[in-house]
Amino acid sequence: MKKVANKLRKTIVFASMVLMFFNFSCNKSGDDFDDDHNNADDITDKTGIFQDAPSYGFVYTANYNSNDISAFIIDTSSGSLAQIDADSALDGIQNYAAGINPASLAVDSGLKFLYAANFNSNDISVYTIGSDTGVLTAVDADSALEGIQNFAAGTNPRSVVIDSTGKYLFVANGGSNDISVFVIDSASGALTPVDADSVLDGIQNFPAGTNPVSITINSSGQYLYAANFNSNDISAFSFDLATGVLTQIDADAEAADIQNFAAGFIYRSVSIAPNGKFLYATNKSANAISAFLIDSSTGSLTQIDAIADVAEDTTTTGIQNFTASSGPVLVSVAKDGKYVYAINALSDNISAFLLDDVTGIISSIDADAISEGIQHFRAGDNPVSMSIDNSGLFAFVSNSGSNDISAFVIHPDSGILIPVDADESLLGTQNFDTGNKPMSIVAISK
Repeated sequence: MKKVANKLRKTIVFASMVLMFFNFSCNKSGDDFDDDHNNADDITDKTGIFQDAPSYGFVYTANYNSNDISAFIIDTSSGSLAQIDADSALDGIQNYAAGINPASLAVDSGLKFLYAANFNSNDISVYTIGSDTGVLTAVDADSALEGIQNFAAGTNPRSVVIDSTGKYLFVANGGSNDISVFVIDSASGALTPVDADSVLDGIQNFPAGTNPVSITINSSGQYLYAANFNSNDISAFSFDLATGVLTQIDADAEAADIQNFAAGFIYRSVSIAPNGKFLYATNKSANAISAFLIDSSTGSLTQIDAIADVAEDTTTTGIQNFTASSGPVLVSVAKDGKYVYAINALSDNISAFLLDDVTGIISSIDADAISEGIQHFRAGDNPVSMSIDNSGLFAFVSNSGSNDISAFVIHPDSGILIPVDADESLLGTQNFDTGNKPMSIVAISK
């Protein structure tokens, strides 16, 4: 019954988009489609999906091994990227200096500031963003010292996120097993830490699980969640917008200590649907996505079963997750809340899903209906991060193994990812070069 249900779910998703898909793939089949994708101009001519494209946009990658940030301008008529030179006085394209091993990026809601979490210098690099140019200018944490100083975080900051008001920045510190909270200066972007315990000496952070590697906050700013890589669970917090204080939500009030929410193995990423009702987490070792219902009044998580008709399924026990490809390390929800994407590091591809905004159930979108089984969308080598721009039209994936970006146009009617070619003079779809080992990517547009 489980296989029948999954097959039916796939058939329904495919049937709902087959007419649209036919418009731009009727003369493509099999390997021809994979190796010679319709480019963005073809889609524009046939469907007009660029009519609501943003006026401008920028993309940034945190390059872990080269200790810098690559910056790009988005051609909003195609999704193509042109790199921004950080220093035109030097030969070749230059990147922007960061701390040691930048691992995560975030931009405030006003699109004024960029923040980079530096894994091995235990700090945050802050930059202002040129509104018309995308050029980055470093913000100095201590002008009394020589050179640009960064803002101290916990040990091994791995993930950074900003609330929807742009007032607070949160950092998941994998080495110290906690979360740093900062108040953002709206004029300069400078950071002021929030103290978790004023009784103790020095600034204290908020405890999480073991090795938190990803954090997300809902659009109302009411709840924050952290994926804990080594304890295989999710820490949940309520957030006080007035004070910046996090209070942990207990998954089991009957236990002696505060408990986290567990449902998978090796959580690597968490993301919340725009409606605030559902949370999704990647289970890297299980090659799966866990889905949760968020209690709007408490922030507690209840896992959603991938088997929709549990009463009819006599072959499966326990709550089931949603199948991705090999080694999913990041999950992202589309801006309109219609689609979910999982970045699969070990199979070098992207799983796409249709999201039911009533139940939270996600159904696989097939990248190639001709081939047997669910097919995924190809990326570069070892993809690790994905960002969808503010318009929801473009998606960008950083490939840490091939040191480049895969760019896509998201078809609004199907969630299909249409590749953007960096060099149409070469055979096959080409990606956009970055610095060494891009571990995180962020795209913005207006």
